Amino acid sequence: MIKLKSHPQLNRLKIKFIIEIVAISLFVVLYYDAFDGHQKPLLLNAILIFFALAYIISDLAGMYNLYNPVQKGSLVQSLLTFSNKIRFFGLLNTISAFLFGLAVIGFFVYGIEITGTKTLLITGFFIFLVVMTFIGWRIWKRRIRSIESIFIELTSE
Repeated sequence: MIKLKSHPQLNRLKIKFIIEIVAISLFVVLYYDAFDGHQKPLLLNAILIFFALAYIISDLAGMYNLYNPVQKGSLVQSLLTFSNKIRFFGLLNTISAFLFGLAVIGFFVYGIEITGTKTLLITGFFIFLVVMTFIGWRIWKRRIRSIESIFIELTSE
């Protein structure tokens, strides 16, 4: 179990979660003045804050589960439960990141005059968001496989 708690992928996930929480929190604190949030509709501000908080909450829930990997029961059952939780939080984190990205794009696009060039730029941002979401999920899958290799190693001993 010590091997699991000190696994490099888990440490990287903890650092990732902390960086994301701090960065999104700063964005939420500063966006209203820095990006003229007061000039946008209340609903748009609420959507942006909601998805930012959803992203932060998914990170906090993921961190909580990383710090508490072992549940009651047998070690093998505990590891299986932990593996399923990591998969769930990977998916939750990926979806919440995508929705937060959409909210940010929507926030910045609202109220601008759409021209052909701006349409291409917005489309480019959206494609970039989709590609980054796909890459993010692949990174999660790689982390999950790496963590599951510890489970296989522990259960085969």
